[in-house]
Amino acid sequence: MPPPPDLLVIRLDELQEDIEEVQQVVAKAETRHERLKVLREAGEYAAERLKTARRQANDAALDAEGTPFHHAMEALSGTLREVAAKIRHINDTVADIDRAMIHLREAEDINNRCGQILDDIRDIRSRVRGGEVSYADAWAAFDELSDTRCRMLFSDYVDLLGGLTLRDTGLDDQISGMADDLLHELGTELLALPARPAEASAADPASLGSLIKLWFPEWTIWGVPLFGYDAGLAWVSRRSPLGAQLLDAEPAGSRGCLVADAYATFALGPAYASAAILLRMRTPAAGDPAVSPSEAGRAHVILRVLRALGQSGTFGGLGGLVEECWQEAVRQRGGVTEPANRDALDRFADRAVDILDKVTTLRRFDSQLWESEALETLNTLRLTEPGGPQPATVRGLLNGAWAARLEKPDNRAYVNRIGIKAKNLWTPHNGGGAGEKWPGGSIQSPRKPSYGTTFLARG
Repeated sequence: MPPPPDLLVIRLDELQEDIEEVQQVVAKAETRHERLKVLREAGEYAAERLKTARRQANDAALDAEGTPFHHAMEALSGTLREVAAKIRHINDTVADIDRAMIHLREAEDINNRCGQILDDIRDIRSRVRGGEVSYADAWAAFDELSDTRCRMLFSDYVDLLGGLTLRDTGLDDQISGMADDLLHELGTELLALPARPAEASAADPASLGSLIKLWFPEWTIWGVPLFGYDAGLAWVSRRSPLGAQLLDAEPAGSRGCLVADAYATFALGPAYASAAILLRMRTPAAGDPAVSPSEAGRAHVILRVLRALGQSGTFGGLGGLVEECWQEAVRQRGGVTEPANRDALDRFADRAVDILDKVTTLRRFDSQLWESEALETLNTLRLTEPGGPQPATVRGLLNGAWAARLEKPDNRAYVNRIGIKAKNLWTPHNGGGAGEKWPGGSIQSPRKPSYGTTFLARG
Protein backbone atom coordinates (compact mmCIF):
# COMPACT_ATOMS: atom_id res chain seq x y z
CA MET A 1 0.00 0.00 0.00
CA PRO A 2 1.52 3.37 -1.03
CA PRO A 3 2.23 5.91 1.73
CA PRO A 4 -0.31 8.74 2.18
CA PRO A 5 0.40 12.08 0.50
CA ASP A 6 2.73 14.35 2.44
CA LEU A 7 0.47 17.17 3.65
CA LEU A 8 3.40 19.48 4.40
CA VAL A 9 4.61 19.16 0.81
CA ILE A 10 1.09 19.86 -0.46
CA ARG A 11 0.89 23.03 1.65
CA LEU A 12 4.35 24.18 0.58
CA ASP A 13 3.52 23.62 -3.10
CA GLU A 14 0.25 25.53 -2.76
CA LEU A 15 1.94 28.43 -0.98
CA GLN A 16 4.62 28.53 -3.67
CA GLU A 17 1.96 28.77 -6.39
CA ASP A 18 0.27 31.62 -4.50
CA ILE A 19 3.54 33.55 -4.23
CA GLU A 20 4.36 33.01 -7.90
CA GLU A 21 0.89 34.25 -8.86
CA VAL A 22 1.52 37.45 -6.89
CA GLN A 23 4.72 37.98 -8.85
CA GLN A 24 2.95 37.45 -12.18
CA VAL A 25 0.06 39.80 -11.43
CA VAL A 26 2.32 42.55 -10.10
CA ALA A 27 4.42 42.25 -13.27
CA LYS A 28 1.24 42.70 -15.32
CA ALA A 29 0.30 45.73 -13.24
CA GLU A 30 3.61 47.30 -14.25
CA THR A 31 2.67 46.94 -17.93
CA ARG A 32 -0.54 48.98 -17.60
CA HIS A 33 1.01 51.95 -19.36
CA GLU A 34 2.44 49.77 -22.14
CA ARG A 35 -0.94 48.20 -22.87
CA LEU A 36 -2.56 51.62 -22.87
CA LYS A 37 0.19 52.88 -25.17
CA VAL A 38 -0.94 50.40 -27.83
CA LEU A 39 -4.48 51.75 -27.62
CA ARG A 40 -3.25 55.35 -27.70
CA GLU A 41 -1.10 54.74 -30.77
CA ALA A 42 -3.98 52.99 -32.54
CA GLY A 43 -6.22 55.95 -31.79
CA GLU A 44 -3.66 58.41 -33.10
CA TYR A 45 -3.19 56.34 -36.26
CA ALA A 46 -6.97 56.18 -36.83
CA ALA A 47 -7.26 59.95 -36.34
CA GLU A 48 -4.55 60.63 -38.92
CA ARG A 49 -6.03 58.25 -41.48
CA LEU A 50 -9.46 59.72 -40.91
CA LYS A 51 -8.07 63.22 -41.47
CA THR A 52 -6.74 62.04 -44.83
CA ALA A 53 -10.07 60.40 -45.70
CA ARG A 54 -11.98 63.58 -44.84
CA ARG A 55 -9.69 65.66 -47.05
CA GLN A 56 -10.17 63.22 -49.92
CA ALA A 57 -13.96 63.23 -49.43
CA ASN A 58 -14.04 67.03 -49.44
CA ASP A 59 -11.97 67.13 -52.64
CA ALA A 60 -14.23 64.55 -54.24
CA ALA A 61 -17.33 66.55 -53.29
CA LEU A 62 -15.88 69.65 -54.94
CA ASP A 63 -14.96 67.70 -58.07
CA ALA A 64 -18.46 66.16 -58.19
CA GLU A 65 -20.28 69.48 -57.89
CA GLY A 66 -23.19 69.55 -60.32
CA THR A 67 -23.23 65.74 -60.62
CA PRO A 68 -25.41 63.10 -58.87
CA PHE A 69 -22.40 62.17 -56.69
CA HIS A 70 -22.08 65.60 -55.09
CA HIS A 71 -24.68 65.12 -52.34
CA ALA A 72 -23.43 61.61 -51.60
CA MET A 73 -19.87 62.86 -51.11
CA GLU A 74 -21.07 65.72 -48.89
CA ALA A 75 -22.99 63.21 -46.75
CA LEU A 76 -19.88 61.02 -46.51
CA SER A 77 -17.82 64.04 -45.48
CA GLY A 78 -20.31 64.83 -42.70
CA THR A 79 -20.25 61.24 -41.46
CA LEU A 80 -16.45 61.24 -41.38
CA ARG A 81 -16.53 64.50 -39.39
CA GLU A 82 -18.79 62.87 -36.77
CA VAL A 83 -16.52 59.81 -36.58
CA ALA A 84 -13.50 62.09 -36.15
CA ALA A 85 -15.17 63.78 -33.19
CA LYS A 86 -15.82 60.37 -31.59
CA ILE A 87 -12.21 59.30 -32.10
CA ARG A 88 -10.98 62.55 -30.53
CA HIS A 89 -13.18 61.84 -27.53
CA ILE A 90 -11.77 58.31 -27.28
CA ASN A 91 -8.20 59.58 -27.53
CA ASP A 92 -8.84 62.25 -24.88
CA THR A 93 -10.30 59.60 -22.56
CA VAL A 94 -7.30 57.32 -23.06
CA ALA A 95 -4.97 60.26 -22.33
CA ASP A 96 -6.89 61.05 -19.13
CA ILE A 97 -6.63 57.42 -17.99
CA ASP A 98 -2.91 57.37 -18.78
CA ARG A 99 -2.32 60.56 -16.78
CA ALA A 100 -4.25 59.15 -13.82
CA MET A 101 -2.13 55.99 -13.72
CA ILE A 102 0.90 56.00 -11.47
CA HIS A 103 4.16 54.25 -12.22
CA LEU A 104 5.13 51.74 -9.57
CA ARG A 105 8.34 51.47 -7.64
CA GLU A 106 6.62 49.00 -5.33
CA ALA A 107 6.80 46.11 -7.83
CA GLU A 108 10.47 45.61 -7.02
CA ASP A 109 9.74 45.65 -3.29
CA ILE A 110 7.00 43.04 -3.61
CA ASN A 111 9.07 40.89 -5.97
CA ASN A 112 11.98 40.93 -3.51
CA ARG A 113 9.68 39.85 -0.71
CA CYS A 114 8.24 37.11 -2.92
CA GLY A 115 11.74 35.92 -3.77
CA GLN A 116 12.73 35.70 -0.10
CA ILE A 117 9.60 33.73 0.76
CA LEU A 118 10.14 31.35 -2.18
CA ASP A 119 13.71 30.76 -0.97
CA ASP A 120 12.36 29.91 2.49
CA ILE A 121 9.78 27.52 1.01
CA ARG A 122 12.48 25.71 -0.94
CA ASP A 123 14.69 25.64 2.14
CA ILE A 124 11.98 24.04 4.30
CA ARG A 125 11.21 21.49 1.59
CA SER A 126 14.89 20.64 1.07
CA ARG A 127 15.77 20.34 4.74
CA VAL A 128 12.85 18.15 5.67
CA ARG A 129 13.53 15.82 2.73
CA GLY A 130 17.20 15.64 3.66
CA GLY A 131 16.38 14.83 7.26
CA GLU A 132 18.06 18.00 8.53
CA VAL A 133 14.99 19.01 10.55
CA SER A 134 12.09 17.13 12.06
CA TYR A 135 8.62 17.36 10.62
CA ALA A 136 7.50 19.13 13.80
CA ASP A 137 10.09 21.87 13.30
CA ALA A 138 9.31 22.09 9.58
CA TRP A 139 5.58 22.54 10.30
CA ALA A 140 6.41 25.24 12.84
CA ALA A 141 8.56 27.04 10.25
CA PHE A 142 5.75 26.77 7.68
CA ASP A 143 3.17 28.16 10.11
CA GLU A 144 5.42 31.10 10.99
CA LEU A 145 6.03 31.85 7.32
CA SER A 146 2.37 31.51 6.34
CA ASP A 147 0.86 33.38 9.28
CA THR A 148 3.21 36.36 9.33
CA ARG A 149 5.22 37.29 6.26
CA CYS A 150 2.89 35.71 3.70
CA ARG A 151 -0.17 37.18 5.33
CA MET A 152 1.35 40.68 5.26
CA LEU A 153 2.48 40.19 1.66
CA PHE A 154 -1.00 39.10 0.55
CA SER A 155 -2.53 42.02 2.43
CA ASP A 156 -0.24 44.49 0.65
CA TYR A 157 -0.89 42.75 -2.66
CA VAL A 158 -4.67 43.12 -2.33
CA ASP A 159 -4.32 46.74 -1.15
CA LEU A 160 -2.02 47.54 -4.08
CA LEU A 161 -4.29 46.08 -6.75
CA GLY A 162 -7.46 47.47 -5.21
CA GLY A 163 -5.95 50.91 -4.70
CA LEU A 164 -4.54 51.02 -8.22
CA THR A 165 -7.93 50.06 -9.64
CA LEU A 166 -9.66 52.81 -7.71
CA ARG A 167 -7.07 55.37 -8.79
CA ASP A 168 -6.84 54.30 -12.44
CA THR A 169 -10.61 54.26 -12.96
CA GLY A 170 -11.32 57.45 -11.01
CA LEU A 171 -13.54 55.58 -8.55
CA ASP A 172 -11.64 57.24 -5.69
CA ASP A 173 -13.44 60.44 -6.72
CA GLN A 174 -10.10 62.20 -7.40
CA ILE A 175 -9.20 62.15 -3.70
CA SER A 176 -5.90 60.39 -4.41
CA GLY A 177 -4.91 63.14 -6.84
CA MET A 178 -5.67 65.81 -4.28
CA ALA A 179 -3.65 63.93 -1.65
CA ASP A 180 -0.76 63.56 -4.13
CA ASP A 181 -0.76 67.31 -4.69
CA LEU A 182 -0.77 67.95 -0.93
CA LEU A 183 2.15 65.58 -0.40
CA HIS A 184 4.01 67.37 -3.20
CA GLU A 185 3.38 70.71 -1.49
CA LEU A 186 4.98 69.20 1.60
CA GLY A 187 8.05 68.17 -0.41
CA THR A 188 7.62 64.39 -0.58
CA GLU A 189 7.66 61.79 -3.35
CA LEU A 190 4.82 59.93 -1.66
CA LEU A 191 1.54 59.09 -3.38
CA ALA A 192 -1.84 58.15 -1.95
CA LEU A 193 -3.33 54.68 -2.23
CA PRO A 194 -6.94 53.95 -1.21
CA ALA A 195 -6.96 50.90 1.06
CA ARG A 196 -9.30 48.75 3.10
CA PRO A 197 -9.79 49.56 6.79
CA ALA A 198 -6.84 49.03 9.10
CA GLU A 199 -7.24 46.08 11.40
CA ALA A 200 -8.10 46.88 14.99
CA SER A 201 -4.61 45.79 16.02
CA ALA A 202 -3.18 48.45 13.70
CA ALA A 203 -0.60 45.87 12.65
CA ASP A 204 -0.98 46.76 9.00
CA PRO A 205 1.79 49.06 7.79
CA ALA A 206 0.58 52.51 6.88
CA SER A 207 2.73 52.61 3.78
CA LEU A 208 3.68 50.37 0.88
CA GLY A 209 6.98 51.75 -0.33
CA SER A 210 6.24 55.19 -1.71
CA LEU A 211 2.47 54.62 -1.56
CA ILE A 212 0.72 55.83 1.58
CA LYS A 213 -2.51 54.06 2.45
CA LEU A 214 -5.63 56.11 2.95
CA TRP A 215 -7.83 53.84 5.03
CA PHE A 216 -11.46 53.46 4.11
CA PRO A 217 -13.88 55.08 5.02
CA GLU A 218 -11.76 58.22 4.90
CA TRP A 219 -11.58 58.46 1.09
CA THR A 220 -13.05 61.95 1.30
CA ILE A 221 -11.73 65.48 1.18
CA TRP A 222 -12.01 65.58 4.97
CA GLY A 223 -9.41 62.83 5.38
CA VAL A 224 -6.80 64.32 3.04
CA PRO A 225 -5.08 66.42 5.77
CA LEU A 226 -4.18 63.18 7.55
CA PHE A 227 -1.44 62.68 4.97
CA GLY A 228 0.45 65.43 6.76
CA TYR A 229 1.25 62.82 9.40
CA ASP A 230 2.90 60.57 6.79
CA ALA A 231 4.83 63.53 5.40
CA GLY A 232 6.11 64.09 8.93
CA LEU A 233 7.26 60.48 9.21
CA ALA A 234 8.96 60.80 5.83
CA TRP A 235 10.76 63.95 6.98
CA VAL A 236 12.01 62.19 10.11
CA SER A 237 13.20 59.23 8.01
CA ARG A 238 15.70 61.53 6.28
CA ARG A 239 17.60 61.56 9.59
CA SER A 240 18.50 65.21 9.23
CA PRO A 241 20.10 66.96 12.22
CA LEU A 242 16.88 68.90 12.91
CA GLY A 243 14.78 65.73 12.69
CA ALA A 244 17.17 63.98 15.07
CA GLN A 245 16.89 66.87 17.53
CA LEU A 246 13.11 66.63 17.48
CA LEU A 247 13.14 62.88 17.98
CA ASP A 248 15.49 63.33 20.93
CA ALA A 249 13.10 65.88 22.43
CA GLU A 250 10.13 63.54 22.15
CA PRO A 251 8.86 61.98 25.40
CA ALA A 252 9.93 58.36 25.88
CA GLY A 253 7.87 55.72 24.12
CA SER A 254 6.37 58.05 21.51
CA ARG A 255 7.93 56.21 18.54
CA GLY A 256 7.94 59.28 16.31
CA CYS A 257 4.17 59.76 16.54
CA LEU A 258 4.38 63.10 18.31
CA VAL A 259 7.00 64.36 15.87
CA ALA A 260 4.71 63.49 12.96
CA ASP A 261 1.76 65.17 14.69
CA ALA A 262 3.76 68.32 15.37
CA TYR A 263 5.04 68.41 11.79
CA ALA A 264 1.57 67.94 10.29
CA THR A 265 0.02 70.61 12.53
CA PHE A 266 2.85 73.04 11.79
CA ALA A 267 2.49 72.46 8.05
CA LEU A 268 -1.30 72.26 7.73
CA GLY A 269 -2.69 74.18 10.69
CA PRO A 270 -6.35 73.71 11.71
CA ALA A 271 -7.07 71.33 8.82
CA TYR A 272 -4.81 68.64 10.31
CA ALA A 273 -5.97 69.29 13.87
CA SER A 274 -9.59 68.98 12.76
CA ALA A 275 -9.10 65.81 10.72
CA ALA A 276 -6.89 64.03 13.26
CA ILE A 277 -8.82 64.90 16.41
CA LEU A 278 -12.39 64.96 15.09
CA LEU A 279 -12.17 62.02 12.68
CA ARG A 280 -9.47 59.62 13.74
CA MET A 281 -8.33 59.80 17.32
CA ARG A 282 -10.01 57.47 19.74
CA THR A 283 -11.41 59.41 22.68
CA PRO A 284 -9.95 57.98 25.89
CA ALA A 285 -12.39 56.36 28.30
CA ALA A 286 -12.19 55.65 32.01
CA GLY A 287 -9.85 52.77 32.72
CA ASP A 288 -8.05 52.84 29.37
CA PRO A 289 -4.57 51.27 29.68
CA ALA A 290 -1.66 53.67 29.98
CA VAL A 291 0.12 53.75 26.63
CA SER A 292 2.65 56.14 25.15
CA PRO A 293 1.84 58.25 23.35
CA SER A 294 -1.70 58.38 24.64
CA GLU A 295 -4.47 59.80 22.49
CA ALA A 296 -4.87 62.55 25.09
CA GLY A 297 -1.15 63.28 24.79
CA ARG A 298 -1.26 63.44 21.03
CA ALA A 299 -4.26 65.76 21.06
CA HIS A 300 -2.51 67.94 23.63
CA VAL A 301 0.58 68.32 21.42
CA ILE A 302 -1.48 69.08 18.30
CA LEU A 303 -3.50 71.76 20.08
CA ARG A 304 -0.42 73.25 21.75
CA VAL A 305 1.38 73.57 18.40
CA LEU A 306 -1.76 75.04 16.84
CA ARG A 307 -2.01 77.72 19.55
CA ALA A 308 1.62 78.63 18.90
CA LEU A 309 0.69 79.32 15.27
CA GLY A 310 -2.06 81.77 16.14
CA GLN A 311 -4.90 82.35 18.60
CA SER A 312 -6.85 85.20 17.03
CA GLY A 313 -9.56 85.48 14.40
CA THR A 314 -11.01 82.51 12.56
CA PHE A 315 -7.74 80.60 12.92
CA GLY A 316 -7.82 80.76 16.70
CA GLY A 317 -11.55 80.11 16.80
CA LEU A 318 -11.12 76.87 14.89
CA GLY A 319 -8.51 75.61 17.33
CA GLY A 320 -10.72 76.47 20.27
CA LEU A 321 -13.72 74.73 18.73
CA VAL A 322 -11.77 71.54 18.04
CA GLU A 323 -10.42 71.55 21.59
CA GLU A 324 -13.88 72.04 23.12
CA CYS A 325 -15.32 69.25 21.00
CA TRP A 326 -12.53 66.85 22.00
CA GLN A 327 -12.68 67.60 25.71
CA GLU A 328 -16.45 67.25 25.83
CA ALA A 329 -16.25 63.84 24.13
CA VAL A 330 -13.57 62.71 26.60
CA ARG A 331 -15.73 63.81 29.54
CA GLN A 332 -18.71 61.94 28.08
CA ARG A 333 -16.67 58.73 28.17
CA GLY A 334 -15.36 59.38 31.65
CA GLY A 335 -11.80 59.81 30.46
CA VAL A 336 -9.10 62.22 31.56
CA THR A 337 -8.74 65.35 29.42
CA GLU A 338 -5.26 66.25 30.69
CA PRO A 339 -2.41 63.80 30.02
CA ALA A 340 -0.34 62.80 33.01
CA ASN A 341 2.89 64.06 31.42
CA ARG A 342 1.49 67.43 30.41
CA ASP A 343 4.62 69.40 31.33
CA ALA A 344 6.84 67.15 29.22
CA LEU A 345 4.42 67.40 26.31
CA ASP A 346 4.36 71.20 26.57
CA ARG A 347 8.13 71.32 26.46
CA PHE A 348 8.18 69.02 23.46
CA ALA A 349 5.53 71.00 21.55
CA ASP A 350 7.33 74.29 22.16
CA ARG A 351 10.63 72.74 21.13
CA ALA A 352 8.99 71.30 18.01
CA VAL A 353 7.79 74.70 16.85
CA ASP A 354 11.28 76.18 17.39
CA ILE A 355 12.95 73.37 15.41
CA LEU A 356 10.41 73.25 12.59
CA ASP A 357 10.80 76.99 12.10
CA LYS A 358 14.40 76.24 11.12
CA VAL A 359 13.43 73.80 8.36
CA THR A 360 14.01 75.90 5.26
CA THR A 361 11.78 73.75 3.03
CA LEU A 362 8.78 74.03 5.35
CA ARG A 363 6.65 77.11 5.98
CA ARG A 364 4.48 77.30 9.06
CA PHE A 365 0.76 77.47 8.31
CA ASP A 366 0.05 80.16 10.84
CA SER A 367 -2.82 82.61 11.15
CA GLN A 368 -1.20 85.00 8.66
CA LEU A 369 -0.78 82.33 5.99
CA TRP A 370 -4.30 81.10 6.74
CA GLU A 371 -5.65 84.54 5.86
CA SER A 372 -3.84 84.56 2.50
CA GLU A 373 -4.45 80.94 1.46
CA ALA A 374 -7.69 79.79 3.13
CA LEU A 375 -9.90 82.83 3.72
CA GLU A 376 -10.95 83.27 0.08
CA THR A 377 -11.87 79.59 -0.12
CA LEU A 378 -13.94 79.88 3.06
CA ASN A 379 -15.84 82.86 1.64
CA THR A 380 -16.38 81.01 -1.66
CA LEU A 381 -17.75 77.95 0.14
CA ARG A 382 -20.16 80.10 2.11
CA LEU A 383 -21.87 81.08 -1.15
CA THR A 384 -24.72 78.85 -2.29
CA GLU A 385 -23.95 79.10 -6.00
CA PRO A 386 -21.45 76.55 -7.40
CA GLY A 387 -17.98 77.31 -8.69
CA GLY A 388 -15.38 79.84 -7.71
CA PRO A 389 -11.64 80.50 -8.06
CA GLN A 390 -9.29 77.56 -7.61
CA PRO A 391 -7.27 77.91 -4.39
CA ALA A 392 -3.56 78.50 -4.74
CA THR A 393 -2.68 75.50 -2.55
CA VAL A 394 -4.29 72.27 -1.42
CA ARG A 395 -3.64 73.12 2.22
CA GLY A 396 -5.45 76.43 1.72
CA LEU A 397 -8.40 74.56 0.22
CA LEU A 398 -8.48 72.02 3.04
CA ASN A 399 -8.33 74.69 5.72
CA GLY A 400 -11.07 76.71 4.09
CA ALA A 401 -13.22 73.60 3.75
CA TRP A 402 -12.80 72.57 7.38
CA ALA A 403 -13.54 76.12 8.55
CA ALA A 404 -16.76 76.11 6.51
CA ARG A 405 -17.74 72.68 7.80
CA LEU A 406 -17.31 73.64 11.42
CA GLU A 407 -19.67 76.59 11.02
CA LYS A 408 -22.55 74.07 10.85
CA PRO A 409 -20.99 70.75 11.93
CA ASP A 410 -24.33 69.14 12.87
CA ASN A 411 -26.01 69.88 9.52
CA ARG A 412 -25.29 66.79 7.45
CA ALA A 413 -26.69 68.16 4.19
CA TYR A 414 -24.64 71.34 4.60
CA VAL A 415 -21.44 69.39 5.32
CA ASN A 416 -22.00 67.23 2.23
CA ARG A 417 -22.56 70.29 0.07
CA ILE A 418 -19.41 71.96 1.39
CA GLY A 419 -17.38 68.81 0.74
CA ILE A 420 -18.61 68.49 -2.85
CA LYS A 421 -18.12 72.16 -3.65
CA ALA A 422 -14.63 72.24 -2.11
CA LYS A 423 -13.57 69.17 -4.05
CA ASN A 424 -14.88 70.68 -7.28
CA LEU A 425 -12.75 73.78 -6.73
CA TRP A 426 -9.59 71.71 -7.14
CA THR A 427 -8.16 70.23 -10.33
CA PRO A 428 -5.59 67.52 -9.53
CA HIS A 429 -2.36 67.81 -11.46
CA ASN A 430 -2.53 64.13 -12.50
CA GLY A 431 0.36 62.48 -14.20
CA GLY A 432 3.61 60.65 -13.62
CA GLY A 433 4.01 58.43 -10.62
CA ALA A 434 6.08 57.66 -7.60
CA GLY A 435 9.51 59.09 -8.19
CA GLU A 436 8.48 60.48 -11.58
CA LYS A 437 5.58 62.81 -10.97
CA TRP A 438 7.49 65.70 -9.48
CA PRO A 439 11.06 66.46 -10.57
CA GLY A 440 13.82 67.44 -8.21
CA GLY A 441 14.98 66.23 -4.83
CA SER A 442 12.48 65.54 -2.11
CA ILE A 443 11.76 63.59 1.02
CA GLN A 444 11.84 59.82 0.63
CA SER A 445 9.16 57.41 1.75
CA PRO A 446 8.90 56.45 5.42
CA ARG A 447 10.00 53.05 6.64
CA LYS A 448 6.58 51.46 6.82
CA PRO A 449 5.64 52.68 10.30
CA SER A 450 3.02 50.93 12.36
CA TYR A 451 0.73 53.40 14.04
CA GLY A 452 0.38 51.39 17.25
CA THR A 453 -2.15 53.34 19.29
CA THR A 454 -2.08 56.13 16.74
CA PHE A 455 -4.83 55.88 14.13
CA LEU A 456 -7.07 52.99 15.05
CA ALA A 457 -9.83 51.89 12.72
CA ARG A 458 -13.22 53.03 13.80
CA GLY A 459 -15.60 50.25 14.72
